[in-house]
Amino acid sequence: MKKYMKVLVTGAAGFIGSFVVKALLGQHYEVIGLDCINSYYDTRLKYARLSEVGIAQEMIKDNQMITSRTETLYRFIKMDLTDHIGMIHLFDVENFDFVINLAGQAGVRYSIENPYAYVETNILGFLNILEV
Repeated sequence: MKKYMKVLVTGAAGFIGSFVVKALLGQHYEVIGLDCINSYYDTRLKYARLSEVGIAQEMIKDNQMITSRTETLYRFIKMDLTDHIGMIHLFDVENFDFVINLAGQAGVRYSIENPYAYVETNILGFLNILEV
């Protein structure tokens, strides 16, 4: 059985993340996409991007790994980076070769209105990745 390099892509349902996932799959990496699919902007865009790589919206459950219907090397998990216990478990089980962190709360104006959302996602979430 051939061993592929295993990559975690956070923010996999985002604009940039979805293109990175496709590029890695095109290079025959084993990819696990992670996204919390928050509603900062229209979630239909995120679900549409996921469907392009075989992840249908009705398949997605919180903190549950699912396999793509069309990409044999792609799996997806809906998880928040701030879920420290969930992240520990994910890293213990998957043994990633590397991580591409593209997750983050977007929108400069919103950061002024709700700075705690930014600190939680962009700082605490990134710290969880570094720690695991």
